[in-house]
Amino acid sequence: MPAIPTEQPLLSERLQQILLRVSCSPALDSGDTNTASDLLLDAACDGLSIARSSIWLSEPGQGLRCLRLRLRSIDHPEQSQPSLVLTDNDYPAYFAALASERAIVADDAHQHPATREFRGGYLIPLGIGAMLDIPLRHRGRMIGIICCEHVGGPRPWQPTEITFTANLADLFGRVVTAGERLAYEQQLEQANATLEQRVTARTLELEQALDEQRNMQRQLVENEKMAALGQLVTGVAHEVNSPLGVAVTGVSHCITELAELDHRYRHGKLTESDFNQRLSSLQQGLTLVEGNLQRAARLVTDFKRTAADQSNDDRQRFLLDDYLLSISNSLSPLFRHHGVQLQLELPSAVQCDSYPGALAQIITNLATNSMRYGFGPGFSGKATLLISASQVEEDIYLSINDNGLGMSEVVRQRVFEPFFTTGRAAGGTGLGLAIVHNLVTNTLGGQIRLDSAPNAGCHIEIRFPRCAPTLVT
Repeated sequence: MPAIPTEQPLLSERLQQILLRVSCSPALDSGDTNTASDLLLDAACDGLSIARSSIWLSEPGQGLRCLRLRLRSIDHPEQSQPSLVLTDNDYPAYFAALASERAIVADDAHQHPATREFRGGYLIPLGIGAMLDIPLRHRGRMIGIICCEHVGGPRPWQPTEITFTANLADLFGRVVTAGERLAYEQQLEQANATLEQRVTARTLELEQALDEQRNMQRQLVENEKMAALGQLVTGVAHEVNSPLGVAVTGVSHCITELAELDHRYRHGKLTESDFNQRLSSLQQGLTLVEGNLQRAARLVTDFKRTAADQSNDDRQRFLLDDYLLSISNSLSPLFRHHGVQLQLELPSAVQCDSYPGALAQIITNLATNSMRYGFGPGFSGKATLLISASQVEEDIYLSINDNGLGMSEVVRQRVFEPFFTTGRAAGGTGLGLAIVHNLVTNTLGGQIRLDSAPNAGCHIEIRFPRCAPTLVT
């Protein structure tokens, strides 16, 4: 079977011009396979002076399917795109010749061993006398053929014509590459459009989830505030009962003394000695009543201030030492109930422009945490909690240290995680220190650091600006 010449003969000027025109056409690289195929088939008809040319592409398991067909006869002046398929079952000799991936040069198609099986159903009805089929290759493999057909009798195909057709076949590789590139670009555009839609939908989902998380966080903070206030109420109620009980007893004593004094006076039994003795007793009783009532009033005042601050997020100006003392007084019933000695080291006359409610919540949560876990079951010794503060330039350094049980390194690394707690069985929510971290970093605009080790207590240092940043809501 004739092959494409290895040493290509010199093409005529006309064939060279046709090839140059085709190779320079933007249609080859447009990605429009049909338009580019028509350009190549027109060139084949013009260069070879034939009436029929076509491009067939391989389909796995199906043989060859006609992609484009060009007709240059009087009856068919334009191209058509028939649905034609050739299978190896119908034309075994032809496909056996193609398997060698060599050109089929049939000067007499009716006698050529590779094409004569087309004689009855194809060659004779269409008047085809000669065929020139050149393989189309892409990336090293045959993907189809370009078929050139001479209508009439036998025709000897010249080496220059074979070379010319082979060059057209090579250009089809550019057509396939451009089609693939266009398909990739369209897929990429579609993928980008789909991705944008997915990103938009996902962004909306994330925004909704974030809103829900913020709402949940606000609710959890409020719940934790109420829980802390509940503990304060219990402690203050217990603590206020003591001075009020003493005051009631003192008032009862004074009433009894006054009644006895009145009785003796009315019956003429009042002596100067009795009068002085009962007057002294009344003075002692009223002094006792006054002192205990003042103590109860201070507890209630401090509790009201702390409770009010924890219930709102207003920004205020306040003296740091005065405010920390009020918080400590509100917590003192809890300290006494748990046998904890409170020590204060506070600076004087340091004015803050910040959020006292957040500060009260922070101190309350940290103190409650120390009493619940630091001085919980297993602790022995004298429980001490030290609250100290200092000012360095425009920053406030607040330290809360206890000498309790401490915590392991694993617990220390996770202690600020929401819902992480080692006291779930005892009713712990795992929100106390998470809320503290949030209030320090977001509300006060500061930083918090916690150091602890087993049986070495817990040391917390908080740094926040004296003038808090503006909250972004």
